Amino acid sequence: MGNRGGWGLLIILGLAISTTVMGQSGLLYLNGEPLSLEGEILQQDGELQLPLVEFGLRLGLGIDVDEGWVTVRGMRQRLSLEASTLLTRDDRLYAELEWLLSFVDGSLHQVGGDTYVETRPARLMGIDVSSHAIVLRWSGFTQHESSISKHALSDVLYVHWPHARLEIDSHVVRVGESDIQDVRLTESSDGVQLTIALEAGTALATHQVDAESAYVLTLTVADSATTESVIRLQSDWAVHEWRSESGERAMQAIYVSSWRARYRLLPSVPTENLVQPAPLENLQASCGGVAAVSLRCPSDPARCLVIDGIPYAIPQTPEHVLGVDIFGRWNVFSSLCTTSLKHAGRALSVEGVNRPLAYGEVVVYSPGYSGDVARGVPGSFTALKIREDRVVSVYHGPFVPEDPSAILVVASGEAKARLSLIQLGDPIELICDFVHAASSYSQAVSTGPLLIADGLIQAVDTLGPDSEILHGGTLLASDWQGGLYFLAFSSDETAAEPWRLSDVVSVLDTLPTSLKDAVLLSTCPQASLSYTTDAGTYLLGVRMPYSLALSLIPLAP
Repeated sequence: MGNRGGWGLLIILGLAISTTVMGQSGLLYLNGEPLSLEGEILQQDGELQLPLVEFGLRLGLGIDVDEGWVTVRGMRQRLSLEASTLLTRDDRLYAELEWLLSFVDGSLHQVGGDTYVETRPARLMGIDVSSHAIVLRWSGFTQHESSISKHALSDVLYVHWPHARLEIDSHVVRVGESDIQDVRLTESSDGVQLTIALEAGTALATHQVDAESAYVLTLTVADSATTESVIRLQSDWAVHEWRSESGERAMQAIYVSSWRARYRLLPSVPTENLVQPAPLENLQASCGGVAAVSLRCPSDPARCLVIDGIPYAIPQTPEHVLGVDIFGRWNVFSSLCTTSLKHAGRALSVEGVNRPLAYGEVVVYSPGYSGDVARGVPGSFTALKIREDRVVSVYHGPFVPEDPSAILVVASGEAKARLSLIQLGDPIELICDFVHAASSYSQAVSTGPLLIADGLIQAVDTLGPDSEILHGGTLLASDWQGGLYFLAFSSDETAAEPWRLSDVVSVLDTLPTSLKDAVLLSTCPQASLSYTTDAGTYLLGVRMPYSLALSLIPLAP
């Protein structure tokens, strides 16, 4: 799940114009070995098209097809594109050979009618075996496949890497009477295979770490066969993905270390229309963000939203609010919010924000507001337009002028007197004051309760009934080292073991750094994260439009 641009466009052009099966006289070789595939090798407009899932594994690529989207994972990179842009034959997806080779820095040569593909398989640099864990150190990421054979007293797990070679000698390690009993490591023309004899019923959790010049795969004896993957994008960025043994529950996280020195948090809304939802990647891009996390479902608007000091919604009753101050520090509190205009040292009261005006009121409308303003209100109006804390227009008349690019302040009836001294060009400031907060916040948004506060896990029974099923949601967390997490979790609607608050807190406790604070941002089942690298913007979680996100914005250099 990810961007719609990039390499995916190379495949879309000219689909299915002249597709034929590769001639029987021409063979395909991979690193000197003739390649046999279950799917046919096709030729389209002179280019070879190969079965994506089957041949991708032969190149060590991770291929995931989900809800009409295809994700291709190589070393420290991945790309997503719509499956409809790929050639399909006999229910198999196909991709152009040269495009696939771009993920592994491969090359191809034609000799007569034969095609020779040359790649550099990942090399196994070392292996450590104990009674409870197996650690394999690779030169780079390479996808594996596994199967298990169950017997009365023991199980045998087979792990196979088709696109791999041994840099070390073949291994046979006999551990003895333990969960892991016997380990055999061999190499053949089909790649590298690890055969593990286990005590019957033993589960192995898989942990993968993909760093700049190494890939480490760890198999650990655990209560269940969970899978966790970590991709270190940079020295200070990492992407974590966790999935339960059944695949029914999943959690994804983006981690940024020392974030406050280089980034700030900003609620993000669609720039053209505040009401019309947009893809999460678009919300992230609209404010120049490098990462984003979804907030709330599209049908559930925030009851409190302040962006750069401009109120988009204010709560009518106290509720949990995530506030970010001018120093980048975030805090969660429960509070009402009052809005006023500061002009010439005076505070002018405001009755509402982004709602229809009633007679005798002053109401503020944020940039992009497209709802009703003053329908059916008798008499004339005073309307101010504000840009960059300065009055750029003063209007007195029978209608309200629209301008989606400016803050609009509209007064009716006797409330017009409050704006009577304001002149064109005057400096003016819109103030949002959280009554019960210890500080002032230029960014604020409705949120859930704190799960962890100053390192202490909050009692679950004070947060809500733990029996309540959570099909998804998002979180924000900070650790004691100054790092920041965006997290999203989800479960199938028919999952036998769906998420509950205690489950979410338990997984937070397994993160690689100790958390100082964590807040439940949303319990919307459609939860997503997005982040941007040199290869493009990538989405984790559910692909759908949102009306609100929390983005990580780079500070000016």
